[in-house]
Amino acid sequence: MSQIIPLLNFEEGYREKPYIDTEGYPTVACGIRIGPKGASLNNYTFTVPRDVGDAWLESFVKTTIIKMNTNPSIVAAMKSCNPARRDILISMAYQMGVSG
Repeated sequence: MSQIIPLLNFEEGYREKPYIDTEGYPTVACGIRIGPKGASLNNYTFTVPRDVGDAWLESFVKTTIIKMNTNPSIVAAMKSCNPARRDILISMAYQMGVSG
């Protein structure tokens, strides 16, 4: 069973209230960018409960997996991995992009 959502939440951390990430972008939940670089947090007056953030993240992960499945080399690597290693490959693609 995949543990990708808990893994990404662990790697990224989770904050219900918007914050500025290390690159200067307004961000919320488990590292989801919500605005342009340098935007004021005053523009974002909401919170994202954990279950909503997990659903949002799951949607992004599904899109990442679809992109991964278009690359034969990645498909071959995924097939040879156990579930934990597959989750790590998905995490890497999610965080760095499928092209790396």
